[in-house]
Amino acid sequence: MNIFKIMDLTNYVGIQDPVKINTKTILTAYFRLDKKTMVSLLSAEKIFVNGNYYKVPEHTILHCLINQKYGETKLELEQLK
Repeated sequence: MNIFKIMDLTNYVGIQDPVKINTKTILTAYFRLDKKTMVSLLSAEKIFVNGNYYKVPEHTILHCLINQKYGETKLELEQLK
């Protein structure tokens, strides 16, 4: 039995702007994330926002953690099919 860890960021989202690029859909949104949420996000397999699943932007989250940039964070999320 596969159990995927999913992080629901629907309650963290601020402004969102879904854009379709070729066959991908990218959601650019601002999320209010604290340190604990960012760490939890890194252990997630995928992100759930407003009824859709997205890839975890590991590089961006790691960059924020290393530079201690918490609070409003702009993420570009690639939608999973």
